[in-house]
Amino acid sequence: MIALIQKRITWSIILLIQTLFLFKYLYRIAGEWSYVLCFTFLLGMVYLIQNERINQFTLHRKMLALFIGAFLVMIMFLLSRIPFENLQVDRWSVISSFWTQVFHHQYAYEAISHLGNHPGPLPFYFIVSLPFYLIGDVALLSLASLLVFIYYLAHKKNNSFLFISTLFVFPVFVYEVLTRSTILTFSLICLIYFDFLFSTDKKSNISSILFSAVLGGMVLCTRNVYGGLFLISSVYFLLENYFGTVTKWILWNSVVLTSFCLLFLPFIWGHTQVWQQYNPFLTQSDKLFPEYLSIIVLLIALGSGCWINVKNYNFIFGSWLFLVALIYMGDVTATYGWNEAFFSSKADITYFILGIPFLYAHLASEETAVAIKI
Repeated sequence: MIALIQKRITWSIILLIQTLFLFKYLYRIAGEWSYVLCFTFLLGMVYLIQNERINQFTLHRKMLALFIGAFLVMIMFLLSRIPFENLQVDRWSVISSFWTQVFHHQYAYEAISHLGNHPGPLPFYFIVSLPFYLIGDVALLSLASLLVFIYYLAHKKNNSFLFISTLFVFPVFVYEVLTRSTILTFSLICLIYFDFLFSTDKKSNISSILFSAVLGGMVLCTRNVYGGLFLISSVYFLLENYFGTVTKWILWNSVVLTSFCLLFLPFIWGHTQVWQQYNPFLTQSDKLFPEYLSIIVLLIALGSGCWINVKNYNFIFGSWLFLVALIYMGDVTATYGWNEAFFSSKADITYFILGIPFLYAHLASEETAVAIKI
């Protein structure tokens, strides 16, 4: 019963996010008709998801290759036709300006994107992005991440045709590549890390603990918001005696934080004074929400650590990230009003993508051909 409720909630969140993106950009073209079109989209998806016969169709390798090929052709065409400089998304520019500063021996976090923003992500985010910056197009990072995500899901229990095909047609995934956004990329890295962490057999082995902790510090050093996932996990590990002893739990947390801090050193060495004025923690706190809301979401994360287990961790992570984005959206809407927040992009709806990989991974862990009534 609990598993069924989690499925319904997961699909509901995914469809809500897809509809949000669809409505925002469809409204610019179709106006009031976008209400009808989005409602039709929702009804159609609900029908398909709960249709037991449709969910029995699985995706074969040749069919998957055909879908990927068609998707790549479409994406390459759109990338060649849509100037990314004109899009009101600057994550590609943040990466470019960051490394331009570094290679000119200047303080990286003082960089400014083409939209006037300072870098908000943490150092390992930029390290992962470096090869694609050198190639000259961050879109390849987003595209490669989506292909890895498709491969990841195709090898899970639920690899039905309907489930996998949503990755090619849902607006969020096309948006991610066209805008050179990297949110899906780093949530995917986070997902793979926690899959490794929750499935490792030698949990009490010191070398295994140290290895997972060093990796954890690197993953944590991408985006501030992922700190909530580590907090949830840490509470669970303590309550379940996951590493065997409290001492080993303290060791894991200490090494995660040490690894996290060490990654900052190359970028702030010799710039300690300007660091106090320009750093990712200040930048992100300005962009997200007030301190009291930060405390609320962290308290929710602490409580979530009591409910998480090795079967539902992706559901908990995805739901918490969705809740963070929802609270952020609500705060901006309360400040500026719906039209300014949503249509004029005062609120960045791409934060809703943060939880998508975890929610998909939760659905993928279930058996194929099980009807879900939403």
